[in-house]
Amino acid sequence: MQSTELLSPDELAELTGYSHTAHQCDWLEKNGWEYVRNAAGKPIVGRWFTRMRLAGIRPKAHTSAQAGPELLRGQPHPQAPHMARIEQPIYRPDGRLNMQDEQFTLNPEQVRLAAGVVQRQCHGLAKASGWWTNILNGKSLVGEYAYMKTPGLLPPRNIGELLCLVHSEVSEAMEGARKGLMDDKLPHRPMLEVELADAVIRCFDMAGGLQLDLAGAIAEKLAFNARRADHKIENRTAEGGKKF
Repeated sequence: MQSTELLSPDELAELTGYSHTAHQCDWLEKNGWEYVRNAAGKPIVGRWFTRMRLAGIRPKAHTSAQAGPELLRGQPHPQAPHMARIEQPIYRPDGRLNMQDEQFTLNPEQVRLAAGVVQRQCHGLAKASGWWTNILNGKSLVGEYAYMKTPGLLPPRNIGELLCLVHSEVSEAMEGARKGLMDDKLPHRPMLEVELADAVIRCFDMAGGLQLDLAGAIAEKLAFNARRADHKIENRTAEGGKKF
């Protein structure tokens, strides 16, 4: 797992094929790779930008101050028609999110940023409430899931237990849908809605405690799914295609 949002000097040299600063900058500019120079004049490249470029996507940052009203409605990016520059959630008069908007464009960077906020909030609250502290000895239970780098090294929390807590919420959502129940804690909302929220909260809390980049993984997986041949209607309706 990478600990920084910036490419390391070794990674930058591997990307460009050069170790000399001038050659690296020349390669980055010729290939349309966005970068900035630090105080020492060295090129600095973002890890997220690199991931998206290697996935075939040309991300370009825009802020609400730079974007016009048409961009705030999620209009397609001119360099990547399937992606939106900026998308603002549209809410109905009753305050609920409007999911009936037929105009949709994928914006992985916006997904990553938004999901990152959700992950920090979900895990932050659980940690502040003591759920990531051993109540017997006061030790922190937060720890990096480093199994892929160090086989046999187990995190402080039981992953099986955390996953079971996630699917316990999904089971409760099923029960609420099966019986058409309203939630007992948020009675103005369907039980299905609230239990799905609980499942998502637990997923993000788990990711935070294990120091997993769930936000980045979601954004990258959506970008990958947008290009999957087996998700296209013509392939789903073909022999052996996914029907649901």
